[in-house]
Amino acid sequence: MIPTAVHMLKYSESYKGSWVFRAAPVSNLASFNRSAVKAFIVKLYLPIFIVLCAAFTWIFSIRIVPDLFVVFLSGFLQTIISYKLLNDGVYPYTQSVEFSQDMNTGLNILLSLLAGLFALGHYFFLTISNGIYLYLGLLVVLNVVSWIKVFPNEQT
Repeated sequence: MIPTAVHMLKYSESYKGSWVFRAAPVSNLASFNRSAVKAFIVKLYLPIFIVLCAAFTWIFSIRIVPDLFVVFLSGFLQTIISYKLLNDGVYPYTQSVEFSQDMNTGLNILLSLLAGLFALGHYFFLTISNGIYLYLGLLVVLNVVSWIKVFPNEQT
């Protein structure tokens, strides 16, 4: 779900208004991309995730909370990686929805399989005593580094 939704961030029915991205007196153009990813996470990903967290916490009790943090950080990292590979160099909402059928299907499938790699990592770290906290720390570091690399704070 994440790669497809992230890929769709570059399409809009009101794409003709995209000239404002280049006309706006914004010195850091990566802020547009950062804002689109943040909006995706807050408006689309987080509400569904919170409902699922409540359900899993009710079913498995409070002991599942570290695993839920790992799943959230894995999804966040997958979002950043998907945005870099699918939308790099394209402003959000700047292309017509008519072109959305050109979806890079192969790349979307590969990026969806990335969730399986995160799940394997999760399983591996669960076999280690307190490994879930090690994996959690690793994901925090990877998220911070990838966010800085993909959305630099350069002035252009």
